[in-house]
Formats: sequence, structure tokens, C-alpha cells
Amino acid sequence: MPELSRRKLAIHATDRLLDGDTSIVQELAAYLIASGRERESELLVRDIEQIMSDKGILVADVTTAHTLDKALEEEIISLLKKETDSTQVVIRTTVDPLLIGGMKIVLPDQLLDTSVRRKLTALSALKR
Repeated sequence: MPELSRRKLAIHATDRLLDGDTSIVQELAAYLIASGRERESELLVRDIEQIMSDKGILVADVTTAHTLDKALEEEIISLLKKETDSTQVVIRTTVDPLLIGGMKIVLPDQLLDTSVRRKLTALSALKR
């Protein structure tokens, strides 16, 4: 059986996900393991997220020092929709107390880091 390109896998997975078929996630994992391509999993996820972004569905990773409340989550989604012209925004949230405050938002092609940790690091670099 010929090996499928990562791009073809990403297109196929995106189409199935957009059709509501979440079983593709397990199928992809099984395929990657069976074909010895486990190392490609993160790249494949990024490819899928990029294809989704091209279709107007933005996946954003939001890291904060404290748990986001629903109001702030909705505000972030609204802002990202407006700034990226996306029709839909899905956010994955992570809490990292080392950020101290603020947040970090990672999009498929951008990074916004307003964390206190980044600001302190930048300030420290200026003093050197």
C-alpha cells in the first residue's frame, strides 16, 4: 500500500471533521502508528488547523496564568473572529501559572504574547 502524503491525510481528516465525523481522529492515530509515522502527528495537526483556517475556522491555543471565565473566553473569541475574518473560532485553553499574568494566544500563523513573564524577560534583556 503506498504511503499517503501528510497533506492528503490532512485534507481528508479536515473534510471528515467538518462533516462531524470525529472517528477520523482514532483512525489517523492508528494509521500513523501502523505506518511508523507517529513523529508526524504534531505536523499533521498543524496542517489540519491550517486547512481549517483557510476555510474560515480558526483554532487558537490560549494560555493564561489563571482559568478563564466564560465572559473572557467569549470576548477572546469575538476579538479573534473580528481580527482574522474567521467565521468560527475554537479555542483550547491551558493554564500555566509561570506566565504570572496576561495571556499567550497561538494561531496557525501568529503569536500574541502579552504575559507578564514575557514582559519581565524583555525588560531583563534590556538591562544586560
